[in-house]
Amino acid sequence: MKNHDLPIFDFRALFGASGDAAKAGLANFREMQQLALDVWLGLGLEGLRFVSARLDAQAGLLEGLRGCTDAASVGEKEAQFFVQSADEYRKVVTRIGEITREAGDRILSAAPGAMRNRKAA
Repeated sequence: MKNHDLPIFDFRALFGASGDAAKAGLANFREMQQLALDVWLGLGLEGLRFVSARLDAQAGLLEGLRGCTDAASVGEKEAQFFVQSADEYRKVVTRIGEITREAGDRILSAAPGAMRNRKAA
């Protein structure tokens, strides 16, 4: 997707309105601000959870390695750790995608009259 294909907020529709239309436009603008904050906080929270889980897993790996008596058991523990790590990375990327997709859906439903596609412009 190219930048010129992305929907943008048409501020002319917001600031060119008067009376009830202006109030509705400002309400949409406030809703968009709240949405931006929700997304930012959601992504930050997801990031913190992920880092915390990865640090716990790293500590678990080190704890598990203490009991290893040969190279084969070390290799097995590390292999399990990396398989689990890859799965956790996949899950967090999926979750971030869900957060941003939900935000996009909310944007499009929050201000349908003020959103336009650059292609149409």
